[in-house]
Amino acid sequence: MLHRHQCGRIIRPRLPGVSASDSFAPDSAYLSGMRLLIGYDGEPPAATALHDLMNAGLPAEGEALLFTLADLFLPPYPPDAPFNPMEQNALASRREAESRRDSLLAEAQNAALLLKESLPGWTVRAGAEIDAPAWGLLKRAEEWKADLLCLGAPHASRLERLFFGSVCEKVVSHAKCPVRIGRTENQGRPLRLMLAADSSPDAQAAEQMILSRHWPGGTKVRVIFVQDTRFVPFAGEMAVPLASEPPTGMLAATVTRLQTAGLSASYTIREGIPKDELLAAAVETGAQCIFAGAGGMGALERLFMGSVSSALAARAACSVEVVRRPR
Repeated sequence: MLHRHQCGRIIRPRLPGVSASDSFAPDSAYLSGMRLLIGYDGEPPAATALHDLMNAGLPAEGEALLFTLADLFLPPYPPDAPFNPMEQNALASRREAESRRDSLLAEAQNAALLLKESLPGWTVRAGAEIDAPAWGLLKRAEEWKADLLCLGAPHASRLERLFFGSVCEKVVSHAKCPVRIGRTENQGRPLRLMLAADSSPDAQAAEQMILSRHWPGGTKVRVIFVQDTRFVPFAGEMAVPLASEPPTGMLAATVTRLQTAGLSASYTIREGIPKDELLAAAVETGAQCIFAGAGGMGALERLFMGSVSSALAARAACSVEVVRRPR
């Protein structure tokens, strides 16, 4: 650890109000607040992601859509079959997918009722379609102009970290809106957040995401900057570091903005491989959520698109929000 700056000033922000609107509203009844798209499949990680939303600093009003997808599988048929059963197989698969969709929709509607109790000022709905889960979520997020896409991921065992999950991986990599991977059910206070800082536009968007939310009093934000200590060959002979001197001025300005918004903020500068140091910092600080830009500014990281944010989303024990700047 090279340097640390702390400021303990805490200002209690305005808390969300309470409204007694209905549990569901027709598609045309949109509220002017935040649009939250939740990928829901009825599995325990999805339930964890719903609980985790209580730690997300959501506004008093908004619209949430619990969206579930039933995949359509077309089974192969033997090449030596006396007739071509493709059409028959397709119809059977379609009926199976429709049954699965209806079952998932019923589960999503029950979950929506429970979520409504926690977000009384929100319009909460459930929807279901037949589509590939990852691409169906991405398509709905873009068409619906979601402000945040949330989904659950299994708690990361070694095997799960290796494969992460094709749906989560595709959504994090391709979504045009911010994505929250919800893993934290801990409702402990004060809430502890971590911001992965660098000078990239996406990292700045991650900071703005924190500033735009409604956090409970006493919420703490630790801003982490990692000075990459790896070296790369230059001109065939010399080795140059991937990072220059730590941007203490930028970090101090970030802390000031967070403080002004009513948050207790500090920054820490660490040395090492960014994704490893950020994961370690999250454990050490007891972070309940990491906010990170989708793309960093490290020279080597640019060669591996989104390697830091993807590693955080796949391997962090806490929740992670991967943020992209508006385009």
